[in-house]
Amino acid sequence: MKIQRLFIIAGSLLLILFATYFYMNTKDDELFRLTINNPQKILQKGDKVTFTARLTNLTGKKYTIYHGAPLICLYIRNKGDETPAGIYSMKVKSVMKPHGYIEQTLNIEALEAGEYVLKAYTIFKAKNKEYNLKCEDILITVTDN
Repeated sequence: MKIQRLFIIAGSLLLILFATYFYMNTKDDELFRLTINNPQKILQKGDKVTFTARLTNLTGKKYTIYHGAPLICLYIRNKGDETPAGIYSMKVKSVMKPHGYIEQTLNIEALEAGEYVLKAYTIFKAKNKEYNLKCEDILITVTDN
């Protein structure tokens, strides 16, 4: 009986040590993630589609973040067009709950066949650190009917 109790105590202490180590060694760039959720990559001319980008708080902590408007810049450009879309410099305060997220949507109608690039990025401050997150560009192809 004493050996079982000793193993339970030792196991609990190990679990606490691992949890503390993981918590203390979480890198700043692992606190938040920006993703584009399941984008439809092939469209036909005339299709209407909604793209959604999501900024996720990967931690169990609540964060107050300061950002421009919109928080997430989600846009589509002709392939090869590197003109960025802007985030206005207005200071906005948002709260991200533990493991919570904030989404931005983009509704489009595919009017012209061709290749396009879907992009998303965000810039914000949390705990006096600036974050600049960007998604990988996603190629969107629009075909004729």
